[in-house]
Amino acid sequence: MSETTYEEACRCPKCKHPGEVRIKRPAPREAGLKHGTMIHQVYCVHELCPWYNTAWMIQVNADGSVPPPQNHTGKNKLYIQDKDADAMAARVRAMIDQQIEIETNRGGHGEIRGR
Repeated sequence: MSETTYEEACRCPKCKHPGEVRIKRPAPREAGLKHGTMIHQVYCVHELCPWYNTAWMIQVNADGSVPPPQNHTGKNKLYIQDKDADAMAARVRAMIDQQIEIETNRGGHGEIRGR
């Protein structure tokens, strides 16, 4: 019995073992793809493969078809920004600054002493 195009696309490009689909999300608008197109993130689960736990993306069109793979090397990347990313980055910077203060303060209980 032959595999579907989707099953073929889910095979690891390096070891050819079936991968594991972990994330399914709609394609970003910036990609200019038709409404209903999904992007599936697949991971290699074969522990002996050089791509073990490495992801690749599969485009699944609204009609269920899977276009042939493309090499996107050198092309502009599409990054989906989380609306809370800036606030989260500010909180992380504040926590790092607080940790540095604790570690370098003479009266603190940090790792670096006697500065």
